[in-house]
Amino acid sequence: MLPAAASQGWRVLRSHHIAPDTFIRIMAAHAQHADDDTGRGCIPTVEHLQELARCSERTVQRARAAARELGIAVEVFRGRHLTLDERIEAYDAGQTHRGWASVYALGCPRWLVGRLDLPLAAAYPQLNGSSVDSAVESGTPPIGRSTKDPEPQVENYCSANNAEQRAPRAASTEPHGHPRTPRRRGGRFNPAAMALAQALQRRIRTFAGVHPARLAPTLTRFATAPEPWTAAELHDVLEQVLRMQGWSWLSAPQHPPAYLARLLRDVEHIDQSGA
Repeated sequence: MLPAAASQGWRVLRSHHIAPDTFIRIMAAHAQHADDDTGRGCIPTVEHLQELARCSERTVQRARAAARELGIAVEVFRGRHLTLDERIEAYDAGQTHRGWASVYALGCPRWLVGRLDLPLAAAYPQLNGSSVDSAVESGTPPIGRSTKDPEPQVENYCSANNAEQRAPRAASTEPHGHPRTPRRRGGRFNPAAMALAQALQRRIRTFAGVHPARLAPTLTRFATAPEPWTAAELHDVLEQVLRMQGWSWLSAPQHPPAYLARLLRDVEHIDQSGA
């Protein structure tokens, strides 16, 4: 099936910049991890697929995108990184993984069944005769993330709205040649975030010599949360992140704002339960 899909869907492969033989090799590696009867339960990691198919991470991602567009693979669950609370729970259980792999279901789409002149009963043995048409219509399996772009919605405007003319701009009351007074822009950073940055600097020496405005963007989501964080709560959760990672405070990081953003990357700002 894979060679036929690669030959019939060459336009899709070309749009994703992947060679047919590379696509076949990567999807064959996927098939090794799928259920033999249904094609479901395909949960290989990208790193494992790189080893099996002897290609780069980006090539695996392009092959998966092409397979989704061709209907050969359906992404039932998109992999993601664990949150801080989930990583702490996994760490306490003796596990070191930092995320969940994507779950795919492999199948033969209806357009390929028609091109290969395969009987539906042979292509879909897991379906009975009454449910073949409804399930095959959207591919096998019939659930997952759709790869079709939504159709643009065109708003209808009446001719009166199209013919409506904008009112002329009022003449300026300032004397000719008089320079206009420039508008003063408001503050760029949230005052609560600035105050939180200053309080955090008093607690952590690593950020003591940094201007608070450089730390404010990272701390805005914590300062504007439904229950705003305090500097003490942030300090506690930062210490917890360092202990979990086995790190220690850097005395003079090259980019302190980026260093703070890295430490708080997986911290959920809505709930302080992890602090």
